[in-house]
Amino acid sequence: MITVLAYWLLLFFIFLPGGLLLNNILKLRTANITLLILTGMFFYTVIFTVAAFLMPLSAIVFYSAAGVSILTLVIYRKDAAGVLRAAASQFRSLPASYKIIFTLLAAGAALKSAQLPGITDNETYYVQTIKWLNEYGIVKGLGNLHVFLSQTSSWHVLQAGLNFSFITDRLNDINGFLFVVCLFLYFNEGKTERKTVSLTATIPLFSAVFFYFIDAPSPDLPLLVVFPIIIHLLLKRHIVLAWILFLFLAFIKITIAPLGLLFLYPLFRERTQLLFMAASGFFVLVLWILKNIVISGYPIYPFTSFGTGAEWQVPGQLLEGLHATSNIYVYGTADDTTAAGKFWSWLCRSGIDGLFNKLMIILLATVPCLAIFRKDKRYRAIYGVVLLQFIIVYVMSAQFRFFLPGMLFLSACLAAAVINGFKKIPVYNTALAIMIVACAYSFSEIKGRSLLLPEKNHRNICRYSLQSMGNLNYFSPDTAPLMYYTGNGPLPCVNKRQVLYFHRKYNIRPQMAGKSINEGFRSVKTN
Repeated sequence: MITVLAYWLLLFFIFLPGGLLLNNILKLRTANITLLILTGMFFYTVIFTVAAFLMPLSAIVFYSAAGVSILTLVIYRKDAAGVLRAAASQFRSLPASYKIIFTLLAAGAALKSAQLPGITDNETYYVQTIKWLNEYGIVKGLGNLHVFLSQTSSWHVLQAGLNFSFITDRLNDINGFLFVVCLFLYFNEGKTERKTVSLTATIPLFSAVFFYFIDAPSPDLPLLVVFPIIIHLLLKRHIVLAWILFLFLAFIKITIAPLGLLFLYPLFRERTQLLFMAASGFFVLVLWILKNIVISGYPIYPFTSFGTGAEWQVPGQLLEGLHATSNIYVYGTADDTTAAGKFWSWLCRSGIDGLFNKLMIILLATVPCLAIFRKDKRYRAIYGVVLLQFIIVYVMSAQFRFFLPGMLFLSACLAAAVINGFKKIPVYNTALAIMIVACAYSFSEIKGRSLLLPEKNHRNICRYSLQSMGNLNYFSPDTAPLMYYTGNGPLPCVNKRQVLYFHRKYNIRPQMAGKSINEGFRSVKTN
């Protein structure tokens, strides 16, 4: 925990100067510390992505980023000092209850970050994605080795650039840092003098959901904690800042893209920013497409309606089979089921999936009845975009993680309405106290040593053995709960069960594209 806090402090002094630099280049005119850190994160995500095409994200990249931040901090030292003084003043002005809750949540996030990751995706591809970026950068046709690696997220690029992989494997803890940074804005912007609770102030009430994603570098957390800030900025008509943060999220995970329709209305009112938004959006889009082409051969992956036809393009059979298997899991039924039967099966799923599915439908049906939606057309417009995004996600792959950002907005609206209906701030404080208890339940185990040092960034408890198939020599876990499991195995790593499954079912096997790993991978059809 203490090491994690020290690591976060380092991230703070890397991202803040990056934000100051972008702030001055683009003349964003913000002194808000959270917004500066978020724009700094976006700045380095772009820089690291470009670097990953050319080199591994190892020591030289980290020290270069640190050097840029130090130089920027020296140049803009007066701006930085002003931002820090303003942030300190904001914290001092918080009510005592907010200060206590913020401190408890920040400490809890650090302790949670120090625990072993609990998300299954961490063991199937998060760790491996970051490891590939650390040791090789962006590798051509990497999706042929392990199909999940086609999903390489820019969030993992950012984590890889700053995780000290050349020293330790215990610091993939950027998620907790992001949560605390955004939490600071929620409490400060959520302050009110009218004994009512704003929409922004309700976001901390859902911290137990955020805690689920804190102990692993999940790309879902940025979408959850930054999307409410985008809504806040749009309502305040800070269009450019909101657009930059939206580009950041879309670069991280494309499932957020339909929510970009939120910018149509403000752009219709203020067209002066259209050129900048079009140019910056085009730049990020090109970078995202290039990343997809190199890794999977599909320009707009995960959409595979058309590909480049490159020799390293991941075979459509593998992706179609994976999609079909995923749909059976997501909807709880086969693809040939009727639309009504499919929806009912999806709605009645058991466990956390079914819970969130039902909750989303309830929110979509009830939230439009709230007074704020009847009085303010901006909220009706946001609701329409959230509904559209849900429909798109439902048709493509209705995993609750994909519609959680919209669901969070609807939940925050309902929470604000309920709390303000009582017209008593103590109701809000009580809800926060209950939420802290809920966060405490997210800890599966707490080891004494984690108070000082974080656990490893994986739950790797198996041995790896060297396997061969054609010209590919790879490491496979000897025992694993899933055939897609790889953990923190040495590169190149893929589960032997997965390789044999695709070979037997599709007559396809992964192979090296050349004599070295740097030349990438391709899939070969066998008889």
